[in-house]
Amino acid sequence: MQPRVWIDTSNAIFRRGLCGCALDAGFAVAGESEALTPAPEPGRVDVLVFDLEQLPGVLLLESAADHFVALVDAVDDALLPTLLEAAVDGFLLRPQLRPPELVRCLQTVVSGGRWYPAAPRPVRPITRQRLTPREVAVLRLLADGDRTTEIAHALSYSERMVKNIVHDVMTKMECRTRAQAVAVVVREHVI
Repeated sequence: MQPRVWIDTSNAIFRRGLCGCALDAGFAVAGESEALTPAPEPGRVDVLVFDLEQLPGVLLLESAADHFVALVDAVDDALLPTLLEAAVDGFLLRPQLRPPELVRCLQTVVSGGRWYPAAPRPVRPITRQRLTPREVAVLRLLADGDRTTEIAHALSYSERMVKNIVHDVMTKMECRTRAQAVAVVVREHVI
């Protein structure tokens, strides 16, 4: 059976384009909506693609789909931990979205993986061996959405030490933001 996709986004033309790309790639389009109206029926959707602004409504419809992909305009430091906490399987950057990326994302989440867009500039491959246990611990807490003070308290470090560790990790990984660093280590299965 073809994986079933539901597209929820406010722009009708963009929505139709996403549906067309999904159909061309062999997915079945179970439906489309704006602001979750109409809402997908539970058990009839494998992947729900939605505007990030609809996240609170999506959380109320947890049983509406097996997997969730958020459409976002930009990435900031708070985004990835929020999506991870909400059990969103991936996100796509709307301004940079192209059909092949949409298709790879849908295929990845349907097979049980997570999808995070590629970094805006090349990032050196990162492995657990390149990170110290201390760096991995800090990255895990960042991925959970903890702030610097919470990380310091949880690991019994000073806030200054946490900031230094984050800075060192971002330099080592050639990332510009905390969210990008977390996205890379999650995508590479380091944490």
